[in-house]
Amino acid sequence: MKRLVISCIIFLIALIAPPIATLMVFYQSAPILKFMAPGEAEFHIKSSGVYFLWNDYISTPEQQRLELPEQMPENTTITIMNSNGTALEQLPPSSDSALQSTDVSSKELFGFQASPGIYKLKVDLKGEQRPLTIRPDVRKRITSIIVPVTIVSIIIGIFSFCIVCWSSYNIIKTRQSQRLSV
Repeated sequence: MKRLVISCIIFLIALIAPPIATLMVFYQSAPILKFMAPGEAEFHIKSSGVYFLWNDYISTPEQQRLELPEQMPENTTITIMNSNGTALEQLPPSSDSALQSTDVSSKELFGFQASPGIYKLKVDLKGEQRPLTIRPDVRKRITSIIVPVTIVSIIIGIFSFCIVCWSSYNIIKTRQSQRLSV
């Protein structure tokens, strides 16, 4: 009986581990900076990695819905500088560079490699103000956290399910043999 209870607990843990890992990854991908371009803004990066600048062409900053063209206006210049004033190299956007939710539609503009420190975003553009967002790259986190957790959870889940079945069978078999002996 004790083995059955422990196996059920392990099975439940294996079931809830992947969703918890997924929530952790997406919690870590929260925006570092939300910014209305044109202008300048400073932001702080806490951990090394690749970060992306997103054009939030449909958004609701300050409770006002903005619907702008997906493409940035021509002659827009965007620079991200480190604390020394050196411009960072712009990495190309990923192949899957769109983000859509109920209140935001975004497109990656470019990525940049950063280490912990203070950075400055400078945007010169003509036309309407545009909301821009800087977010960490979550693709590596997905492959380094969610995939292994899911694989291990499947293996543990199958193993614990087999133990639950085997323990249940033994309990039933023991009770039947006790009835027959009476």
